[in-house]
Amino acid sequence: MTVLPDIKMLNEMSKTDIRAVHKLVDPPLLLHNDGILGGGLSSVDMRPNGLNYGGVNADGRQLIQPFQSGARVDIADEKMEQRRRTINDAFLVTLFQILVENPRMTATEAMLRAQEKGALLSPAMGRQQSECLGPMIERELDILQNQGALPPMPDVLIEARGEYEIVYDSPLSRMQRAEEVTGIARTLEMITPLAQFDPKVLVNFDPQEIVRITAEVNGVPVKALRSREEVAAILDQMQAQEEAAQLASIAQPAATAVKDVAQAQALMNEQQGTG
Repeated sequence: MTVLPDIKMLNEMSKTDIRAVHKLVDPPLLLHNDGILGGGLSSVDMRPNGLNYGGVNADGRQLIQPFQSGARVDIADEKMEQRRRTINDAFLVTLFQILVENPRMTATEAMLRAQEKGALLSPAMGRQQSECLGPMIERELDILQNQGALPPMPDVLIEARGEYEIVYDSPLSRMQRAEEVTGIARTLEMITPLAQFDPKVLVNFDPQEIVRITAEVNGVPVKALRSREEVAAILDQMQAQEEAAQLASIAQPAATAVKDVAQAQALMNEQQGTG
């Protein structure tokens, strides 16, 4: 509705441009009123290779002249392009053209461009979510609950006393979160040299959570990710295996030493018995 006047104006400008181009290709003709051309326009052959006898006088001057209106089609094209840019900006078309201008940019450059577009997109998307989509989703859930169409409330939602948070995972919403991935990547890049001197700084980061946030922002399907409970169980199993391997590595030398002591003791006992 904001750009509806521009859309209607662009339609009218397109019609005018078509008429102007039509006049340039097939302009009105100025005819002499005497002689063989007295029959008017119907006597003029406008077909390719058409022959019009009497179209010039004895001096070779044309008796048929096209009417030049002086229309500037190039100006109309420029004006229509300005209207198109206004309409595209209103529909956020330019915000999606991240890699069009420079398709050979590096991954870092593409990430920074996505962060910039996400910052520009946040005001518009924020209003759509808070003023339109959010109230609509809450109203739909209320209607479904009153009609008994919802499944039983899960335990997590019961513990939260029915409070929930709407999470948007559309491409536009993920683009808003591009700044999170950019911040993670740049931070890790900056502290990598420091971690070589003091590896303890890496304790500040949770690798599992970094992977999960990056996957969410990049649009990885939920089915492709393990749940947090499954990840925790796998990590516990891996830790138990590592501890068992460490105990085995410690027990092996001890068992060897005990065996050697037993063999030495048996040898000593044998020697004493012989003596």
